[in-house]
Amino acid sequence: MNTKLITYLTLCYMILPTMAKFGFPDNVDFHTKIYSRYNCSTIPFKNYTLQHMCFKTNIVDGYPQCCHELFNDISVFPNSTLGQCIDTNMTFTNRMAVKYDCNMTNFKDFSIEETFSYIGIILTFLLAITVIMSCGWCLCGGNRKRYNPI
Repeated sequence: MNTKLITYLTLCYMILPTMAKFGFPDNVDFHTKIYSRYNCSTIPFKNYTLQHMCFKTNIVDGYPQCCHELFNDISVFPNSTLGQCIDTNMTFTNRMAVKYDCNMTNFKDFSIEETFSYIGIILTFLLAITVIMSCGWCLCGGNRKRYNPI
């Protein structure tokens, strides 16, 4: 049998399972709103927003799965959920209730860090291609002078 054909088919078979698409993750804005009343009916006393990259975008209970994971890491109140007004029981402060919310931004804006990350990924890819091409050029003869035979 033709060994070149067998080698080619073997290489194609080895590469096929690893062909995966690269997808850009979506962004979420995680909001923490602190109220001066117990029922969250007034304007928030403080509003904190955390921008986060979301790789798990499947919806669970009306919010993306990454929002639930982020909520579990941030929230200090037991038996609480996203979108629920939580009574903090802080009697000597003006912070009486907290409400957590999360929504997808779908690339409405990139932060400076994300912009430089994507530029860095692209430039690293281009550098790798340049190194591979220059090594191949040098190994295949490159710019060597050819002499006429005597």
